[in-house]
Amino acid sequence: MCSATYTLTQPVRATGRGSLVGYSAAGPPLYNFAGDTLQRTSQSIMVLARSGLRQILDESDSRRIFYFLCINLVSTNSVVFVIGC
Repeated sequence: MCSATYTLTQPVRATGRGSLVGYSAAGPPLYNFAGDTLQRTSQSIMVLARSGLRQILDESDSRRIFYFLCINLVSTNSVVFVIGC
């Protein structure tokens, strides 16, 4: 999940993409990655979370969806906690 979030929050770079070489005997595709793709440094989880939240809260529609999901998560967990005890 963290890897997917990281991938979705990063800007698309032309040099960051691999080129399709072909397919292996087992079936999965084989890619060739150029240059700085493998040399990128990883960011901390806090920096990643902060930048993701900043992007979500910048737009009105995504902010409303985020708030709905937070309220839904809290209310669902509250019901499960009350019924489970």
